[in-house]
Amino acid sequence: MRRAFELEAEKRKAARDAETRRIELVAEQRRAQMQLQQAKLDHEIRMLEMSSRPTQLGEGEGDDGQSRPSLEGRVIWRFRQSDFGK
Repeated sequence: MRRAFELEAEKRKAARDAETRRIELVAEQRRAQMQLQQAKLDHEIRMLEMSSRPTQLGEGEGDDGQSRPSLEGRVIWRFRQSDFGK
């Protein structure tokens, strides 16, 4: 009878350990997914910052010098030309 109780206790402990490990694995997976998402967002922010920087006309590869700067570039250029930019 005592042996039956010991076996049952061992089963319950093994089940608890397995559930604990499963929970830990799920938490690790979620952390990894969040880190990946954060890296993607960081990359997207860097790309947006780079694309919003004003460039000189004719500076880009294959640029014929006739294209118009982006809206952000024009706004920054106008700001620099105004009294506020000085």
